[in-house]
Formats: sequence, C-alpha cells, structure tokens
Amino acid sequence: MRRLVSSPYFDRKLKKFLMLHSDLRATVFNLIHSLSMDSFSKKYKTHKLSGDLRNCYGVSINKSYRIIYAFDKNNVYF
Repeated sequence: MRRLVSSPYFDRKLKKFLMLHSDLRATVFNLIHSLSMDSFSKKYKTHKLSGDLRNCYGVSINKSYRIIYAFDKNNVYF
C-alpha cells in the first residue's frame, strides 16, 4: 500500500471542490483510497497524461472532473 502525499494547493482545491459538489464526496474518497492500493485502477479510467503533465496520470471522478497524480514505489503524490 502506497502512502498518500498531498500538497497544500491540492488540499485547498479538494476542500473547495467538495463544498461545491458534496454529492461526489464518497466517490472522491473511495477513488483516493483505491489509488493507494492500485495506481492503475480500471474502474476509474486511469490514463497517462501528455504535454506539460507527461509524468503524471489522471483518474476520472465523473465525466467532467478528474484528479491528477504521480506516484513512485512508496507514495502517491496529488
């Protein structure tokens, strides 16, 4: 299981997002927890990003929103 590491920027954005979309709270926390277990979850449509974010991955919350993350052997970085 990987350790979850978030930045203050991510924490602020997540807090604001959950205030506006409280119906997605359970989905977001399940998604974040599943990333600590499996960084390539097919359930959430994990995909590699390109361009400036080419070292990162995206995971879909729903059709409109995604979380961007990177990972190494021990950590998942948001």
